[in-house]
Order: sequence, then structure tokens, then C-alpha cells
Amino acid sequence: MKAWQIVSKHRLEPVEVNQQRSDNEVKIKITKSAFSSTDKAIIEGRGEVYPIIPVRAAIGLVSEATGAFRLGERVVIDPYVCDFGDARPDTEGLVPNVKIMGVDVPGLLRDFAIVPRDNVCSLPENVKDSDALFTEYIALGLKTLSVLGVKKGDYLAVIGANTLGNIIAQLAVYYQAIPILVDSSPTKLKLAEKYGIYYTINSEQCDVERRVLEITSGRRADRTVYEGKSILPPSYAVSLTKDCGRVAFVGYSRFLEKELRLSNILKKQLTIVGVENGFGDIKSALNMLATKAIQTDGLVDKEITFDEIPKLLTEISEWPLTFSKIIINS
Repeated sequence: MKAWQIVSKHRLEPVEVNQQRSDNEVKIKITKSAFSSTDKAIIEGRGEVYPIIPVRAAIGLVSEATGAFRLGERVVIDPYVCDFGDARPDTEGLVPNVKIMGVDVPGLLRDFAIVPRDNVCSLPENVKDSDALFTEYIALGLKTLSVLGVKKGDYLAVIGANTLGNIIAQLAVYYQAIPILVDSSPTKLKLAEKYGIYYTINSEQCDVERRVLEITSGRRADRTVYEGKSILPPSYAVSLTKDCGRVAFVGYSRFLEKELRLSNILKKQLTIVGVENGFGDIKSALNMLATKAIQTDGLVDKEITFDEIPKLLTEISEWPLTFSKIIINS
């Protein structure tokens, strides 16, 4: 089986993977995968995870029939690998140690993948291949809204209109909350407006805090999400949230190094939560796609073939701000 492995900063090399399928695993012919900004960050030297096969989002066809899946069945891979043997105690039981494919364990930038049966989900017939590649983002968004306790009628400020921020704003609309999406990119904000996000704020064109006060009739946001890859400072999340509100910081910890002033958090008595994965919400995310609750048209920057990956590396090095989501057709 062929794969591409990041071996060091700006070095991506082909490798052969020798792996035999066990009884509790499924072999999948990868048909599409998605190279994300997280993978780009690893190539640029962040995260210190070398060597690693990148990519956490992929779909494919079952290449060897099992008791659970038929030959040729179209499936999506759940990228969250759980280690209950290294679980952490919690008030409600044990919290598994969740590892993410392409970040903590080998990922899916390969022609075939062998993964645990529990990490394979059948794709509903009406879900397009390209849409299915956003399943993990939707799962992460669902977990975020759940942790924040977002309710109907809540004002939800979302800092960052990247792919995840855009999807979280769409989920807020679905649950009848009122998203306020903040970013400095007019292109990203225009796309969000196309998806039905009524309140968008360009931080380069107006006073964000004043505009949020206008929208909320002086209340500020009930809940706020700070998308970890946002180029806006995390202080926005504090200033835009009402006293005693809740703020979620969402993203992969090993790629985020941002600072917050504790004095403002304490003064406003905010509840701060962190969300690093959407473990347990993949099937709910697929249902969102099947019912057309989430739109993804316009979120893909480029499509290439498996053999064009070296060319992609060159383009990322020369124009690092051009791409955030690239689909790879195998």
C-alpha cells in the first residue's frame, strides 16, 4: 500500500505501508481525502509530530467484505482513535484518550487504509463524496455547541470564518440560535452570507465590539466560539461575551500558542471550555449532511490527484496563504 509521509519540515516522501487486516478491522480503498490547514501546519514545521502520514478526512470503498460491511460499500472514516486503557477519570465515568489520525497517529494520505471497524461509517446515498469530507468538522462543531449549551435564541459570536467557524455558524442557525461571524476576510464572510449567516462582521471595516452591542441590543453574545486558526486575537472572545457567559476555544492543542488576559475573564466571570475533538458525534454529523442542514459548496480551494501531491508541496511553500482545503482524488 502506498502513502505519503511528512518526514521533516517541507519534506514529503512516498512510503510503502505493510499492514495485514485483522478480524476487527476494515480495508478501504481511499477514493477521496482532504488536505487541510492542519496538514499544512505540520509541513511548515509546527506540532513536532514527524514522521507522520498526514490527513484525517477520507472516504472510500470497502475493498474486502466483512461481516459488518459489504464489498464496494461507500464509507467515511472516523478519524478519532480512542484508547480506553489510558482513560482519564471524570465525574461521569472515564474519559477515553482520543488520538487523531494524521496528527497523533498515522493518517489517511494513502491509496488503501486498514482501520478499526468502529472507525468506519456507511455513507448515506444522498451525501456527496465531497460533502462527506467535512464530516469531522461538523462533529467538532456539534460537540462545541453541546459543551457551550447553546439554546434557541442565544446570540453566538464565532471568531474566525475558516471552514470550522463557517460550519459552526451554520449549525447555530439549524438550532435556531443567532450566529455573529467575525473575520477580516471579505471573501470568507461573503461565503458565509451565501449560506444564510445574516450577521457577519469584517474586523477591518468596523468596530467589532460596538457592532456586536448593536446587534444584541447592548447584551453582547450569550456564548462565543474562538476558532483556533483565526488570525484575530483571542481577546475578541472575551470582549464580545456578556458577563457570566461561556466561551469555547476550539482546535488542536499542539498547534495553538495564544495568550489570554486572565483579569478580564475573572472580572466578567466567564466560563472557559476547550474543545479538541468531535469524538462521539460523527454519526450525528452524517445525519446533518444527509438532511442538507450544512452546505459545503465553496469550501474547497483545489482538487488534485494522488500523484500530484509533490506539486502541492511546492505550491504550499511558495503561496502559503492560498489554500486551506484541497481534495485529493485517488
